[in-house]
Amino acid sequence: MEEMESKKSEADTAVDTAIETSIARRTFLKWASVGLGGILLGNITGRKVFPLPAEAETRKRLRISFDIFFSEHGKQQEAQELEKSIKTADIFVPENYGWTEKEKKYFEAVSQGTMTVAEVVAKYGPRKEFSLGQLNALYNKRKTIEMIDLPDGNPLVQELEKSLDAVATINFGDDFNQALEKRKKVLLQYATIQKKREEYWMQELGKLSESISKRPYPALKNKIDIKILLALGAMHTGIFQKLREQRQEAARTFHRTPYRFSYINEVARRHLFHKEVSDDLIAKELLETLASNADSSWFFHSTEASFQRDILARFNTEEIKDLYNQMRSNQYMQYAVFRKRFRELAKKKGIELPPSHLDGEND
Repeated sequence: MEEMESKKSEADTAVDTAIETSIARRTFLKWASVGLGGILLGNITGRKVFPLPAEAETRKRLRISFDIFFSEHGKQQEAQELEKSIKTADIFVPENYGWTEKEKKYFEAVSQGTMTVAEVVAKYGPRKEFSLGQLNALYNKRKTIEMIDLPDGNPLVQELEKSLDAVATINFGDDFNQALEKRKKVLLQYATIQKKREEYWMQELGKLSESISKRPYPALKNKIDIKILLALGAMHTGIFQKLREQRQEAARTFHRTPYRFSYINEVARRHLFHKEVSDDLIAKELLETLASNADSSWFFHSTEASFQRDILARFNTEEIKDLYNQMRSNQYMQYAVFRKRFRELAKKKGIELPPSHLDGEND
């Protein structure tokens, strides 16, 4: 999903990969993706500062900086930390592929305090949990809103949707080894689409920076230092790396530390950095997807995010294979079998999991 990384980029990646997280599969994947993309920022050519228009009374130089808030894009609580960053920003850029002008307008209305979050829900329908938290954090902060993600109608939106559907789909007609091979291909495709998406982001950031130098925002007309805040899924850390590689002034914050990537994100990032992806790692990612598909609210919402990967890590490949084969042999009860057997194995390992509402009190 990216060009070959320099030694410096590999060192940065090693730090990022050590930060790891987990997120619920299909619900949050659309927010999520693998951050290794990037090209030069338009005509910026690596400069940190931009000259003011020629008619400016002073020769002071416009300084643009980037602040990136990384999170899982899962729960509303994540946005509580985001609010702190919004307060110090001038321009807010949410991650929102397939966005429309209608969506941008309600972001602007919420930011200006002319529309409440409740009014957004009433007019446009339910929002995802993190989206609600993000809008609440933005409410009445009077920040300029810009979009850099893929807009509605961009061909990459459809590619991304297809990729996300493929990631969430498990075909139990395959034996275990075939399932692992298919996961490898699906995740490589997922990483490739995310690379294209991030390349688009970097182009749009270049355009945004160039536009800012022309002073199009009345509220920012007299500002010398302008901070752009991006709220991105944590797998997009490559955007931060690319900004730094281009010598842009950039900082990053994670909604929690230490941060751990999900297995799907680890696999995708390894693909991007041309690192080995073992069958054991793919098996862990398969288990993660099965747990999410079985009932994401049961596992991913009911346990602490930092605890999820610790749970999955305690299952070896043979145990995962046994779980998968038991699901294959129960054509109409696959995920009920998974919930029951997964809980039994977890209990033997000293792990107590919350009950699922799908199967009654205790499965």
